[in-house]
Amino acid sequence: MSPKHWFFISYARVDADEYLKKFVKELVKCVRLQVGGSAEEVGFFDTEDIALGQEWPAALSAALQGARVMLPIYTPSYFLSENCGREWQIFEDRRCAAVAGQSAGQPAGQSGALRPPVILPVLWVAQDRLPSPLPAVATEIQYTHEQLGAEYAGEGMWQLMRLSKFRDARREVIDRLAATIISVAKEHPLPELPSPPALRSVTSAFLGRPASPPAGGSATPAAASAPTTTGAAGPRYVQFIFVAGRRSELQGVRSRLDGYGNEGGIDWQPYLPDYSEEVYVFAQSVAATEKLRYESVPLGPDLIQRLEAAERDDKIVVLLVDTWTLRLEQYHRFMREYDRRSFLNCVVAVPWNPRDEETVGSRDLLEKALQITFSNRLATSDPESFQSGIASPDELRQKLSAALNAARMRLLNVAKVRKLAESQRVIARPLL
Repeated sequence: MSPKHWFFISYARVDADEYLKKFVKELVKCVRLQVGGSAEEVGFFDTEDIALGQEWPAALSAALQGARVMLPIYTPSYFLSENCGREWQIFEDRRCAAVAGQSAGQPAGQSGALRPPVILPVLWVAQDRLPSPLPAVATEIQYTHEQLGAEYAGEGMWQLMRLSKFRDARREVIDRLAATIISVAKEHPLPELPSPPALRSVTSAFLGRPASPPAGGSATPAAASAPTTTGAAGPRYVQFIFVAGRRSELQGVRSRLDGYGNEGGIDWQPYLPDYSEEVYVFAQSVAATEKLRYESVPLGPDLIQRLEAAERDDKIVVLLVDTWTLRLEQYHRFMREYDRRSFLNCVVAVPWNPRDEETVGSRDLLEKALQITFSNRLATSDPESFQSGIASPDELRQKLSAALNAARMRLLNVAKVRKLAESQRVIARPLL
């Protein structure tokens, strides 16, 4: 039997700091005073990260199976974490199992069972700092909690924990949250799954369909200008895909937005203030230097189909990626889909601006987003197809030129092998 913790804290490891630990400690104490038991029995707060390829530790797996309530810690990083999405999915599966259990004891067509409200989000940052739109599973659950007060809704729990002026508001939020945990846990017992699932068998709940966009917004990254494809094929052609969000999309993700435009990535300026050239102009100049024919391709839900078409046509593809944009769920999902595939014709280049103070100050957060998004590419460590941390326009030009030539040689070698294989087909002897 798995341990029945009263609550399970689901959080992105990059968000772990003294204030999160203090919050968990105070919440555990408040719940424990009302239900008894030890602190370890009340709340589960795992501080160990899971390395690539590892399975869930036994204690974490047991807590996911047995905890009564889950508290996801809402931050931008939370929705980028694949393991957080997997933890959410486990609780979602248990919620569905609870519904199935309720329906089993009722006549057909009369169950009307609703999934139990055992996922209680904690707004760790202000609401306007969260990704927009949120993953669909998150939009289905109330997370503003007006009953927790205006300071909580307007500032987020991190500020309440950090600033002494919010001491009274913090205590009130924790008291009410503790009471809600106890009430929900008692009213909605949650069953365990038949067997603990393996980590790799669970798909992140955040990779489902995107939520509907807010009025006037868009749930799909802006397409670049219409592709300039000509129908021709061969490694003389290079397609550029600019993975950079609109300025409006990145509001709330970062403060400095002057390097972004509203045309869907082609007007991104990765090296401001030293270098103001828009990225599409830079890409055109590199293609011209290498005597390649430039094509601009939009980023959208058909990304994999476009890459497959380029591969069939023996065209080179370069994805220029902004690390801040990887914190937007839709873009993150597109790049994760790319990372799961292997394309010999593709190159990923990730600029890094050491003159951007906000970027430098957020290095750990951005590197974590890069690791989560491109885990397979980083594991293979192939400098010819994946380059990150490119700190200047000159370095980007140099590395892109080398990567383009390497990709061109790969395509030419494949073409030679294909031609050789076709020339050595077995020909049946004619019948005389």
